[in-house]
Amino acid sequence: MVKIISNVKGDHVEGSVELAGNMKAIVSELVNAIGSAYLQIGAQDKRAAQAFRKMFTQFVTSENSPMWLEDSCDGVIVNASIVRAGKLTSEDVANAIRCGASKDVIKALLEEM
Repeated sequence: MVKIISNVKGDHVEGSVELAGNMKAIVSELVNAIGSAYLQIGAQDKRAAQAFRKMFTQFVTSENSPMWLEDSCDGVIVNASIVRAGKLTSEDVANAIRCGASKDVIKALLEEM
């Protein structure tokens, strides 16, 4: 489960990211969301879609990209419950609750059990 909320007011970015599930599922959801955005942009403007793809590729692959810098996410709260390979346990869910995971994250974890 991936849930991203972002609010931009002038130069200030405030947002939250919630992740739950195994790494493969989380990455798959992110990739599907990016692919969907690319297709929607392309439906409106092919050149804009090409520019989106080029910029996104550069952001992901560049070592110096702000995407990979720890201080680039000021104002963003991240709640992640990454489940290791294998069966999800009740202790995994309990740890998520203790860490303040949202009801959406807890629900996604319970659905994987």
